[in-house]
Amino acid sequence: MSYELVIQNLSKSFSAGRPVVDDVSFGAEAGEFLVLLGPSGCGKTTTMRCIAGLERPEGGRITIHDTVVTDAESRRFVPTQRRQIGMVFQSYAIWPHLTVAENISFPLEVRRLPRQTIREKVEGIMATLQLGELGSRPASRLSGGQQQRVALARALVYEPRLLLLDEPLSNLDATLRARVRFELKDLQRRAGVTTVYVTHDQSEAVVLGDRVLVMSTGRVEQLSSPAEMYNRPATLFVATFTGVENLLPGTVIGTEGLTTVVRTDEGLTVRGRASESLPTGSKVVVSFRGSNVRLATGTPPSPGVNVWDVAVESVTFLGVQNRYALRAGAQQIVTIDATSVAALEASSRASASIPHELVSVFASASSADAT
Repeated sequence: MSYELVIQNLSKSFSAGRPVVDDVSFGAEAGEFLVLLGPSGCGKTTTMRCIAGLERPEGGRITIHDTVVTDAESRRFVPTQRRQIGMVFQSYAIWPHLTVAENISFPLEVRRLPRQTIREKVEGIMATLQLGELGSRPASRLSGGQQQRVALARALVYEPRLLLLDEPLSNLDATLRARVRFELKDLQRRAGVTTVYVTHDQSEAVVLGDRVLVMSTGRVEQLSSPAEMYNRPATLFVATFTGVENLLPGTVIGTEGLTTVVRTDEGLTVRGRASESLPTGSKVVVSFRGSNVRLATGTPPSPGVNVWDVAVESVTFLGVQNRYALRAGAQQIVTIDATSVAALEASSRASASIPHELVSVFASASSADAT
């Protein structure tokens, strides 16, 4: 496995108290699109600024393509311009008094490349990003999507080892933002450049990332594929932040092999996977996504899944799927269903099921505090 970027025990503080980045370690493989995801203030942008050489950390080491660019212990700190990185931030920093071609050529001119080389490289990247007809247009006359592509072209034109993107789509309207995500992913794959992308938008992370690193209060909560993050959150924070619909407080009543058996506070028995040892009597939270719950009106599912008899309390049509509020005994469950059955009506009955491996069991916050 070849890593283009390696972060080891990175720490950064701006004042007394808890570090903004607290002993963070991860790597980005060559050609990978790695997304740093988390709420405002979690440390993701500070981590990126440390990678870029815009912040000097108090602890840790950063290596880009086998070259140590930051080492707090030995006080090694390579300046930003010598790190072979391209950067695009939330404000694209497009110079309005320059044309599109002049904006894109600027990094090459700073490096004093021959004029013919500059012309060829600029024309090539503009063709790749479908900017060829805009070369002579003043940057002040560009749309938001065009500005975003110019910023990317300027970052990519000198073929950096590493591309850093800090919420570059946040200034676009919702429709354009959704479309540009796919364009950006396609561009990154064709360019083959290792990319680190910062966002607080979960849907953006799922669409773009080969892997997603979730951060909270300066620390890594989970590093996994988008599917793993979505279906098997590693911590209660990840489950909550990524919008898991069903978070059911309960108590551990036993184990069955690798499966933890929980009785929820409302009396429902649920089997799931715990990421740590949880003895009988532990206060926990059971977590599962509504989209992983299946409804059936006929034969119950095969063994190996949680199965509950439920009453449909309400149905909400969401355009391509239905949101069902269900009740299993005293316990309410939410499911998002698009394929398993025709729309059920409120007050009808059905069976709801979910495999054990798609149910996560976490120690509750109160239990964690007690230990």
